[in-house]
Amino acid sequence: MSGFSPDDMADLERIFARTVEDSEKGYIVEFHLSKLAAQEMVEEWIEGLMGSRTAIKSWMHNYSYIVESIMEQLQADD
Repeated sequence: MSGFSPDDMADLERIFARTVEDSEKGYIVEFHLSKLAAQEMVEEWIEGLMGSRTAIKSWMHNYSYIVESIMEQLQADD
């Protein structure tokens, strides 16, 4: 075991600062639905919970929209 080095503390401080910065930063994914579309989405959710493969496929389509929006925001940050 090598013991404590002040350089280790500086590294830990940088890592901690980055972690705090990342936890305070966020992204917004927003989409607008008509009332009918919202009702259909809820019904589809329930159908998927009951085992409908078609509904689950639609869930993944909707989820991909969310992930793509987040990916765009992450890329814009870099």
